Amino acid sequence: MKKLVINGITLSTLEKVSGIPRFCRELILRLDRLIGTAFTAEYLYLDGAENSIIGLNELKNIVPVGIKKSKHYMTLNLREIPKYLKKNNAVCINFAPEAVNRKEQIITIHDLRPVLFKGGDSFKTKLKYKINLHFAKKSQKIITVSNYQKELIKNYLNVCDDKLRVIYAGWEHVNSMGVDNTVLEKIGNKDYFYALGSIAPNKNHRWILEVAKRNPNYNFIIAGKKYATNNNYFIGDIPTNVRFIGYVTDEENKALMNHCLAFLFPSKYEGFGLPPLEALACGAPIIISNATCLPEIYEDSAHYIDPDYYEVDLDKVLSESVSSSDKILKKCSWDLAAKQVFEILKECVE
Repeated sequence: MKKLVINGITLSTLEKVSGIPRFCRELILRLDRLIGTAFTAEYLYLDGAENSIIGLNELKNIVPVGIKKSKHYMTLNLREIPKYLKKNNAVCINFAPEAVNRKEQIITIHDLRPVLFKGGDSFKTKLKYKINLHFAKKSQKIITVSNYQKELIKNYLNVCDDKLRVIYAGWEHVNSMGVDNTVLEKIGNKDYFYALGSIAPNKNHRWILEVAKRNPNYNFIIAGKKYATNNNYFIGDIPTNVRFIGYVTDEENKALMNHCLAFLFPSKYEGFGLPPLEALACGAPIIISNATCLPEIYEDSAHYIDPDYYEVDLDKVLSESVSSSDKILKKCSWDLAAKQVFEILKECVE
């Protein structure tokens, strides 16, 4: 039986738990419990890193192993980690969008935005992504987060259907979050629609601004930072009833979701779309785009809009009947996802 090595190099250097880091954290901690003594597993992190996303003391069965920092980041993935894997007869799994130069690995591709969606990503990011995709084509298995993305990846890489596995993200982390209601005082305790997401082209914040102009009797709160590689992205003139509040903590986000009139997610391109799932877990109605993977994930439990159409009456949209969110919360579960990944791991290490 081969050893399992979880590639946490990039993860160990990050500070904020959101999006992909959330996916990594929730799955790794659940796998730590599932693995037990079934097989030997290590978590590879960068020596000297803060390990803010997953504290090393949180791992009980997976053994943390530090690796020295290389002068160039890609040197680790191209040479140092492959050498380590070969020496230890190990299979590598990457939950973050990174890969190593070795066939014996499982790669997670959350989406193909950097190569398919124009704008938002630097040349360096696109190049790194294309290198990862090159390694993914040679890997044992590819995990992705929706059937929509699975078809895109299968066609883009020209790989067989059996190589790809769909693992939906989950929502249970919301239950363990506290609630910081002081954020409501900062926004004036007014009725509001809420949106969360990096200010990037694919997130389509322009829709919110345009709809806010047409619904002046409501307030719109948008949380999230500008996408790091595209600080010049202009989303349009900001109406007086729209307020950008920047980064919010998990506790502030939960409070905002708990009390909003509805959660807005007009995205034009997503791999999965985690924020609306968190909003459903908080009991908020969701108004989301009818584009990409979102109808697959949220089925008839969401209010849908055309992301390119702005003449929207939000009262009318919310008056539409939707199904209970229970089936979505059952379908999209971290516990279920971890069990599915565990089965993939057993296939690859045995």
